Amino acid sequence: MQYGFIERLREVVGHVGGQKELERVSGVDQTTISAWLKRVKNPKYQTVKKIADATGFCAEWLYLGSGPKRSEGPSAPAADNPALDLELLTQLIEHVESALALRGGRMRLKPRDKARVVAAAYEFYQRPGAGEIRRAKILDFLRRTAP
Repeated sequence: MQYGFIERLREVVGHVGGQKELERVSGVDQTTISAWLKRVKNPKYQTVKKIADATGFCAEWLYLGSGPKRSEGPSAPAADNPALDLELLTQLIEHVESALALRGGRMRLKPRDKARVVAAAYEFYQRPGAGEIRRAKILDFLRRTAP
């Protein structure tokens, strides 16, 4: 593959915060990304498209260097969404962890299930007028959202 692809891939890797983060958001293994950057392995279009779709870059630009650099419209990744309230998200994660600890190990959640609880709570508390985060409400989310 040509040198231009490597430069474009480096830009995407830098944009998301490193190869491991790119693996996390795209599902493309970090060893594959590293092999591309070292010119050990040539990328397949479908794999490059997964990265592009996950990061908001255009697959054609990333793979071939043609077309617009960035995707337009609603498919832009959540990481670029300025409406994401990181402080609220942090507080909710802390409250969910605290509520689980209060239950003394009686309720263990897989990471995906915990994410569902946090997402439900985030959606609720992001609404205007939702008020302060309350332990009782977090416990309610745990009961309703967790399996």
